Amino acid sequence: MSSEEKSGPLIVDNVENRLVEPGRICLIVWGNNYRKLVCIVDFIDRTRVLVDGGKGKLSNIRRKSLPLRWLQVTKFRLNIERSALSDEVAKVTEESNVIEEYKKSSMGRRNECIKKKQKLNDFGRFKLYYIKGQFKKQVASELLALRAKEKNIDVKELIKQKNTRRNVHPVVRRVTGKFKKKLSARVNKKANARKQRLKRQQIKYT
Repeated sequence: MSSEEKSGPLIVDNVENRLVEPGRICLIVWGNNYRKLVCIVDFIDRTRVLVDGGKGKLSNIRRKSLPLRWLQVTKFRLNIERSALSDEVAKVTEESNVIEEYKKSSMGRRNECIKKKQKLNDFGRFKLYYIKGQFKKQVASELLALRAKEKNIDVKELIKQKNTRRNVHPVVRRVTGKFKKKLSARVNKKANARKQRLKRQQIKYT
């Protein structure tokens, strides 16, 4: 289904053609009706539009005025005229099956994930945090294995090189040539002097 196909009840536009116009399905991203779908039916001024929930077919929102900055446009657009009645919006919504199409899209799946995350309790959020951490560890281990395979070395050797590089001062790390040895000695001397100074200033509690 393309943006040129005007005969059907539902029109799917490309990114370049997702304009604010009558029939555009939008997602409310601010206010009391957060994460609910509405359809734009008319314009009020440059910053506000008239939206409709289609008598419960899209959402339970009655026809009302909303600012444009509260809305996030989707790629779906109903084939309706400007200032269409709520009955017409509900009829076209039911014929086009736009709710099911929206749930299949990436924006709809992301919206469902956000709603589920909002319903989690403290323990659910902790489990999600733990699962994300395990996923990151697995991704990091896979990346290390791929890098080690590319360099034809063992994973442990690659980790050792990484730790050795991390222990080097960042200033010395960027320097090459004969000056690197002198600079490294100077940096180590400053680090030792700082340790001695902090050791003298340490307060002993008795």
